[in-house]
Amino acid sequence: MTWSSRLDNAEPITRYASGVVALLGFVACLLVAFRWQWVERHYREVVAKIAVAAFRAVAGGSAILSRTSPPAPGDGVDLPWLSTTAVAVVGYMLWELAGVIGDSKYKSAKEKKAAEYEVEVETLTQDRDDAAFEATRLKWLLTHLRETVSHKVQRVRRAVEEASGTRASVQQAREGLAPEEQIRIILESLAALFRIEVISTGGSIAQNFRVGLYVEEDGRLSPRDAFDLATKSHKPFASPQTHPERFRLDTPTGTSHAVRCVREGQTLIVPDCASEPGFEYFGDVQRNYLRSMVAYPLADCRPEGIVLVRAALLIDTDVAGYFREEDRAMIESRIREFVVRIDLEHAIRGLTSL
Repeated sequence: MTWSSRLDNAEPITRYASGVVALLGFVACLLVAFRWQWVERHYREVVAKIAVAAFRAVAGGSAILSRTSPPAPGDGVDLPWLSTTAVAVVGYMLWELAGVIGDSKYKSAKEKKAAEYEVEVETLTQDRDDAAFEATRLKWLLTHLRETVSHKVQRVRRAVEEASGTRASVQQAREGLAPEEQIRIILESLAALFRIEVISTGGSIAQNFRVGLYVEEDGRLSPRDAFDLATKSHKPFASPQTHPERFRLDTPTGTSHAVRCVREGQTLIVPDCASEPGFEYFGDVQRNYLRSMVAYPLADCRPEGIVLVRAALLIDTDVAGYFREEDRAMIESRIREFVVRIDLEHAIRGLTSL
C-alpha cells in the first residue's frame, strides 16, 4: 500500500474522530457555561488541559498531513484533508473555549471559597474573642456582687460581736443588717462596675457614671437612693426638685425617661441623648454631663417591704454612644443582678421596721 493510499484511508477516520470530539467539546462548553454547579464537582483543570492538548495535536497533525498529501486529480480545487483540518480546528477552539470558561469559573469558585473560609475564620475568631470578653464581664460582675455581700457580712459580724454574751436586740439587728446603707453600697458597686469595664477596654478613667433609684411617692418618682461616681455624692440628681412636673406619673407629655420606662414597662436605652428624637433635656447644663443613659423599670419594688410601688433604676454617663441597643440583653441582665439585691434589702427594711 502506497503512502498516498494510506493517507486517503486515514483521512475519513481522523475526520470522524475529530467530529465526535468536537461535538463533545461543544457539549463541554454548554455544561461549563450553564451547568457549572454540576460540573464543578467533577471539574479538574488537568482534564481540560489534556483535552485541549489532544486537539492541538489532532489539528496540527491534520494540517501537516494536508500539506503532505498530493493534489487530487481534477481541476485542482479539491484539497485533501481540508474538511478534516477544519473539523479539528473547530473542535480545538471548542475545547479551548470550554477550558477557558471552566478555568475562569473554577478559579472564581476557589477564590470565593477562600474568601468564605477567611470570613468564617474571622467570624470564629471574633466569636472566641467575644466569648472571652463576656467571660471577663461575668468575672467583673461576680466580683462586684461578692464585694457587696462581703460588706454586709462584715457589718453583721460586727453586730454579732457587739452583742456577744447578751441577747441581740431588734435595734442591733437593724444596725447589723442596715438595708439603707447596703442599698447605697449596691449602687456604688454598680457604678464602679461600669467604670472598671471602661478602663479595662481602653476607655478614659475620667468617664463618669451616675446611678439613681427612683421610687413612687405621692404620684411622682423621687430619687430614693443615688450615687455619682465622680463626686461620690449620694444626692446627685436635682431635676426632680427643679422640674417636678416631669417626674409626675400623671403628666401626659414631656415626662422624664424614668416615668416613661415605668409607663411603658420596658427598658429605655438612649445611645446619644443629644441626637435622640424622643429625649428632652431639662436645661442646657445637662448637655455637659448627660450624654447616654438607661432607664430600667422595677417590676416588684416594695421599699417598705409590703406595698408594691412603681420604680425605676436610671444609669447615665457623660460619654455619648456608651449604652447601645445592641447591648440590651447584657445591660438588662447586669441590672437585674443588682435589682434583686435591692429588693432583698427592701424586704429586710420592712422586716426590721416591724
